[in-house]
Amino acid sequence: MKTTHKNTWLALVLMVLPLVGKAQVSNLDFEIWDHPVTEAQFSNLPTGWLMLAPGNTEPSSLDIFYAPPTTNAQNGDYALTVCNWYNYMKDVAIQIGAYNTRLSVVRGFYKYTENSLLGNTDNVIDTAQVAVYMTRWNSATSKRDTVGTGIANLSAATNYTPFTSTITYVNATVLPDSVRILIDPSMLRRGTESFIVQNGFGSFLTIDNLSLADEQTAGLEEQEPAFRLYPNPVADLLYIDGFSGMVEVFDVNGRQVQTTSLQTNEAFVAEHLQTGIYMLQLSDGKHVTRTRIVKK
Repeated sequence: MKTTHKNTWLALVLMVLPLVGKAQVSNLDFEIWDHPVTEAQFSNLPTGWLMLAPGNTEPSSLDIFYAPPTTNAQNGDYALTVCNWYNYMKDVAIQIGAYNTRLSVVRGFYKYTENSLLGNTDNVIDTAQVAVYMTRWNSATSKRDTVGTGIANLSAATNYTPFTSTITYVNATVLPDSVRILIDPSMLRRGTESFIVQNGFGSFLTIDNLSLADEQTAGLEEQEPAFRLYPNPVADLLYIDGFSGMVEVFDVNGRQVQTTSLQTNEAFVAEHLQTGIYMLQLSDGKHVTRTRIVKK
């Protein structure tokens, strides 16, 4: 069975696609949507994300993902579903942001219903992909150089399944100036291999709660909480039953955004946090626990 392929199309996109704005990446939990959230197809777009049609070198704000927001989320209210439909329609989600530190890993949760594809010589089981490219503008060539790459190839999963992809760098000292995240549901029109749909009508990838970690905070692995936290998602106050100690809060980029000391039965005030996903590190002198919360 032939399973290897080249990401020629993605490489072209990375070389010529300009850096859009100066914003950091956002909405990695897909809780915020530009348009009113409905169950209608071609009606919704997650804030901060664009659709990159196969063959195009630039995403368009006019393109809308085929599938509506997924309400069966891993955490929170919504998740993103991208898909290919037969051999003529495909969603690829992309987000581009300014980023000048070396990310180490990308993590997230996914579900995937795959298809059987007909290749040049053999049938191939479809594979989804979440790819992170750290790039830097090269003024000498007027193109972007890819300085770091992390690719997670995702196989079939009925229930939400965690994934982690390590980002490797071509040079130990060069810093990126941007990050590009692509969520690709199918090998169809991804590279030089020619595929057609063999069985069924498409492959469907659902992604939720992505997070990025830099080299200093890559060790912040999520653990089973030693304390009961509620409500989660949280709007204003987060209660941590029986906890007394230090609470450290990290954003999706691994940066510490708050440190707070709590007494027993004292609520953690979350109202000032921006909407998104955060990692909480709880230290009570006996346990050190790390767990995710979602700020509504």
